[in-house]
Amino acid sequence: MMKNIFKSMIFISVISIAWANYGNAQNEIQQQSQPSHLPSSQSPPFQDDFPLFPDEYEPVEATYRPQAYQEESNLSAILDTRLGIRTQSSIHQDEFSIGEARLQFKYEHKVEAMTFNASADLVVDPILDQYDIRLKDGTGLIDIRKLNLTFIPSDYMDLILGRQTLSWGTGDLMFINNLFPKDWQALFIGRDESYFNAPTDAVKLGFYSMFMNMDLVYVPWFDRDRIPSGERFGYYNSVSGQRVGQNQVMDFEKRDDLFDDDEWATRLYNTFGDLELALYTYYGYWKSPGGIEPFSWKRTYPRLNVYGFSAQGPVAHGMACFEMGLYESRDDKAGGNPYINNSQLRLLFGYRFDLPNQMQLSTQYYIEIMRDHQKYQESLAEDSPPNDEGRHVITVRLTRQLTHPNIHMSLLTYYCPTDTDLYARPTIQYIFDNNFTLLTGANIFVGNEDHTHWGQYERDSNIYVGMQYRF
Repeated sequence: MMKNIFKSMIFISVISIAWANYGNAQNEIQQQSQPSHLPSSQSPPFQDDFPLFPDEYEPVEATYRPQAYQEESNLSAILDTRLGIRTQSSIHQDEFSIGEARLQFKYEHKVEAMTFNASADLVVDPILDQYDIRLKDGTGLIDIRKLNLTFIPSDYMDLILGRQTLSWGTGDLMFINNLFPKDWQALFIGRDESYFNAPTDAVKLGFYSMFMNMDLVYVPWFDRDRIPSGERFGYYNSVSGQRVGQNQVMDFEKRDDLFDDDEWATRLYNTFGDLELALYTYYGYWKSPGGIEPFSWKRTYPRLNVYGFSAQGPVAHGMACFEMGLYESRDDKAGGNPYINNSQLRLLFGYRFDLPNQMQLSTQYYIEIMRDHQKYQESLAEDSPPNDEGRHVITVRLTRQLTHPNIHMSLLTYYCPTDTDLYARPTIQYIFDNNFTLLTGANIFVGNEDHTHWGQYERDSNIYVGMQYRF
């Protein structure tokens, strides 16, 4: 195993040096060929007009690269408090869905081509009332969101080492090739959407050229999604056939062996005219439990490979996107094991456009197709509710931003016609000034069956209020 790691390190080092040398050579050629009376371009040649990054995640080169060699520091803080209550009684759950105060400190220190980034929350949470620090779960007195070092040796390469938040792909809270950890529980109880992307301990290498850009991410130990497990949010227990909560907290397989339970993810991308294309690969494990152990009923994370593609560009008066991913379930390629997820094909179509009165509408159509569905049905027990061969989800997000007064409104809705259930997340923010914000929102779940994806959370529907103050 150590021999493989050593080989991987040598391979990455050789690629990095070669790419950096190639980039420096290209830069010298461009400078020599440029007329002397023209100023040199201030933007790198790989900057995209229609980036795959979500709005809140700027490209690394735009975020970290200093304009000149200098030293500077920045310290800021945000106080965020939330209080939420369930709209109906939930079995084996508290009346309050959230009741916490978070004081987040952010620190950034730049020295020439290196940047140190740190972000941590001090948390008071009397609802969960657990103050033992568990960084993998994001619970306890301290939640470290970011702790990394960024190094930019040239305009054609960057390196981020440490705890960071990663995200790519084209979806709006719908993910196919974005296989970095997500905190679904944070979304469902009403935390800020920035908490939805959970941090991961990783090494990220970025290589850039005029012809192709590449991101390479290595995670030395597996980072799973944070899903409702009964402690704070109920769920449907397929073994007992009913909704459960704190009386049956979900038991997870532990995949935390350093360098053995690791993950690899890559992205190749570039812009051709107004069209941005990307290819993705992932080698790791199902991010949410993709299996279950017989008899112990522990949720497991079987091995998974994903191969994907995305395209994004302007169409008519809006922005259209397409994304696909082939999920290869390595521990059940034949599809006949009822305790492990079958391989899947996932597709996503999206379109967003502006409306009058400072409004924007975005919609998505997601399809999940199970492979070897007949073998899956034959392997099920007689009393087990089968999953459909195809699962369809439609999302609609309507946003409006007023300036006088400064109010932001959003309504995000998921509807699954296959399961006949839905999830709606309305939010309103009243921004008094650059420091003080009041907010309110809700998480509404509706479903006809207890075992469906959104229907299992129906009794955990909630409303909440909050306040943010920036120092």
